[in-house]
Amino acid sequence: MGKITLTPQTLVIKAHRELVFQMMSTIGKGKLPGSAAMSSKLISRNGDTIIAEFYTREGRKTYTTLEEIVLYKPERITYRWLKGPIKYVSEDFRFLETDDGGSVLAYRGEFDMKIPFFGWLIGRFYIKPKFERVVLEHMEEIKSAAEARAARSHLFPRPK
Repeated sequence: MGKITLTPQTLVIKAHRELVFQMMSTIGKGKLPGSAAMSSKLISRNGDTIIAEFYTREGRKTYTTLEEIVLYKPERITYRWLKGPIKYVSEDFRFLETDDGGSVLAYRGEFDMKIPFFGWLIGRFYIKPKFERVVLEHMEEIKSAAEARAARSHLFPRPK
């Protein structure tokens, strides 16, 4: 028993990776277009390290987390929960380039429950599928928003 590994997720996005990175690293500046599920509030920023509060809606419940975000422009963003309903969460988003000027958004994550054994069972069979669904929905929102923005961008035009 111990940490629970989330299923890795990847999405191909028809937008330059720097644009996708820029959109994901904008913390505390509102919601993504079409997103009703997640918002954030900037608490502090020291260079490439950000502390932010996130509000994530899943079903009828809204979860609040305090997270440390570290930006590794333009390749990677990591998230580590400082406070939330789960004892430990570590997430990693990678931004890879495609040959045609687009990008691949790749996600990996893991978590650990506060209560041994029964917490692990709840985490593995109840929380893990919900967590993965929320992550995939968020990635799809980022894809839609980034592709729409790339269609209008002169700096980061959408790949053909």
